Amino acid sequence: MAFSLLQLIIFFMEVNKVYTEHSHELLLIQKDLSILLASTSNLEEAFQKILDVLCQISPLDSGGIYLPDEITGDLSLKVWKKLSSEFIKKVSFVKKSDIQHLSLEKGIPVYNHAGQYDIFRDLTVSEGLHAICIVPVLYEKKLIALLNLASHKYDDVSDNIRHIIETIASQLGSVIIRLKNDKLLKESQQNLQMLFDTMDDFLIISDLKGNVIHFNPSLERMSGYPSEELLSMNLSDLFKEQEAFISPLGSNGKSIFHISLMTKKGAFIPVETKTTKGTWNNRPALFSISRDMTDRISFEDSIKHRLSIEELVTDISTAFINITSSEIDREINISLEKIGKFFDVDRAF
Repeated sequence: MAFSLLQLIIFFMEVNKVYTEHSHELLLIQKDLSILLASTSNLEEAFQKILDVLCQISPLDSGGIYLPDEITGDLSLKVWKKLSSEFIKKVSFVKKSDIQHLSLEKGIPVYNHAGQYDIFRDLTVSEGLHAICIVPVLYEKKLIALLNLASHKYDDVSDNIRHIIETIASQLGSVIIRLKNDKLLKESQQNLQMLFDTMDDFLIISDLKGNVIHFNPSLERMSGYPSEELLSMNLSDLFKEQEAFISPLGSNGKSIFHISLMTKKGAFIPVETKTTKGTWNNRPALFSISRDMTDRISFEDSIKHRLSIEELVTDISTAFINITSSEIDREINISLEKIGKFFDVDRAF
């Protein structure tokens, strides 16, 4: 059947009108997502916002977003919308092997009626779902998320709506990676802060002149100085041997030495200190980690004392071997003299 020129013009005008309308809708959705995601640093919150926007695209009204496990590739449902709690319990986890035949990892989306959906077929039907859209989100050719969208009313999703969903999915990869990296960075910072705050050793960050810039709570507990005072102090206020922090630094900018921390009450605590040159807030700094050596020194002293006693007993015992009766009194006096000197007493009986 031949078309007249007028019919072709009208046809292309209608196609262009539809394309223009959907292009405008896509731009609005992209704008909404950009505004929402720009103010979001939480991964789960971002997923919920993404899902909320996608479910506003008619005829879609419900769905969920899955994330694959980094090691196994199995999928876990992270956020969902307008789905029953009973349904969520049964579809919250999907094994990688269950979806391998769908070619989702190659970036190929799946569009089906719920009755034709071979994964959770009976569940999707009983949930009252009709059209099903499974759209992969890739980043550098790797599956990083799965958009599962559905309609409770319509049996199919038009090509234009599919184009909109797939275009958005293609742009989400870099967004998700950024949010994942932000989450990992935040967790790493929290872990480091937890380590910093709870470690028994105390950490001091100072400039190259010895002025205290930062420290952990252990220094406050050990020194007795409140944080306000510590921030106005120099290493020379805390350590008699303050020059030890700088002068012994080797060519690698590191050193280990033993000095004494002076407390607010005037007591001295022996510490082993490791110092490293580094950068803090883009300025040269010294990072010093010190460990209280009081218990260790006390233990070592007790060991030395015990060994000295054993040596003394052995020495005295040896002296009484193979001596005559006439030599006993002399050896007793010598032994008593040794015991007196050992225990630092004037007389031993």
